[in-house]
Amino acid sequence: MATFNDQSARRIAKAVRIVEKLTKNKGGLRRPLHGGEGGFWAKIGEREDKRYSWKQVHAVDDDKLEEDEENFASGDKDEETGYAIEAMEKKDVPEDSIVWLQPGITKDYYVFKYSDAVPGLIRFQLQEDLTLGGHARAIPLKLSHPSSSYIADDDADEIEVYDIFRRNFSGTSIEGIASPGMWAGFQYMWGWAQQRTGSTDYVDSGESESTSDDEKRVKYDIVWMEQIAERIMFMTTGPVHSEGGGLAVEAQVIRFDGQGISPVEVIANDEEDHITIHVPFFFQDSLGSNAYGLAEYDYSERKYYITEVMRVAIFATATITEKLCGDEFPSNDVDISGFSIIPHGWHQMNPPATPTKAQNSYGHAGPSGSKVLLLRVGLDSLPIDGDNDSQKYRWEIVNIYKRQMNVIFDLTWGLNDDVEMAVQYKERVCRMEWCDPDTPEAWQTLVTAKNCDGTED
Repeated sequence: MATFNDQSARRIAKAVRIVEKLTKNKGGLRRPLHGGEGGFWAKIGEREDKRYSWKQVHAVDDDKLEEDEENFASGDKDEETGYAIEAMEKKDVPEDSIVWLQPGITKDYYVFKYSDAVPGLIRFQLQEDLTLGGHARAIPLKLSHPSSSYIADDDADEIEVYDIFRRNFSGTSIEGIASPGMWAGFQYMWGWAQQRTGSTDYVDSGESESTSDDEKRVKYDIVWMEQIAERIMFMTTGPVHSEGGGLAVEAQVIRFDGQGISPVEVIANDEEDHITIHVPFFFQDSLGSNAYGLAEYDYSERKYYITEVMRVAIFATATITEKLCGDEFPSNDVDISGFSIIPHGWHQMNPPATPTKAQNSYGHAGPSGSKVLLLRVGLDSLPIDGDNDSQKYRWEIVNIYKRQMNVIFDLTWGLNDDVEMAVQYKERVCRMEWCDPDTPEAWQTLVTAKNCDGTED
């Protein structure tokens, strides 16, 4: 049984309208029932040398052909007359091929021209998910009138579509490199496929041990198909959490690239159209809620991975609310207030929980109320049960506001500009860290004054 277009079917139907008994002409040809000059449709059988056996076929429906063993003509490759010959002497005419037979020059045989052109493409719709390098059940699409849109052809037999691009490049200039495949998709995605020639049907085994409930589907190779959007822009809607042995965030899709299908249509995980995006290890300690970012789809793992995202700021300023004397190391209990980030590049997010403590590992000193520069140096804890405030960072004091002081750095005794004997000094303006003592400083003797005669009285 074969399927043809409407024009072919009409020709066949016309050719077999007149039914008459079969006879053989003088040259030995068994006359087919086509009721006129020219040829007729036939199914090619076995081949011997250049000769083919054949059986005439006729139209049953508008586009189907069928043999009629009792009434229609046939030819045998082993007979002296009535056999068929391929006009171009091709040796690869498959059995059961439908051809147009016409009487030969001597009328001792029939002749046909076989076309082994590449089968045409069909549109299909996946009926189940397809993984890279795999195969999946699909159904052909048909054009719906009068809307001129394509819909699933429920009257057509299901097919099995294959991604044929999973392979190893052994014996080539890129040996050692493997291709995981080219096509992957979700149920109901569309594509183009070409029938695989010279291949047995795919067998979908049934539940029983026998073959009675097995299903067979013709194999097709995927030429092109729809894909989920490769790149998306998103906004995180929650903190980082554990997901399948790694880390992930929930996110809302802001936009997706112009060619792919929106991930919201195929992998959304709640009524608010949120999707799960996986977090590479180098983002995990600086990512929070309401962060905008970019992600790319990994077709092999069927996951989105963040490629860039707004992260918690690296630097910030604050005010210490207790004095520092450099002896706090290695504690993490310096009180701070007025925390304010310094945006830079992608690092422009506030931490989920506003810090109230900082560590002073470098022994900076200064009075309470001094401004300090903070550096984010690590993550204390990931969020617990989706609580943003439980995601806390460590902040290190890396600089502190310096106090301006005039420092005497040199002394001399002699005449001053007024020609007076005097102690003179030089001073410089310095900015430095200092520590306020707990009690007022006591005066300390530097030089003891003496009389001119050397006595202290």
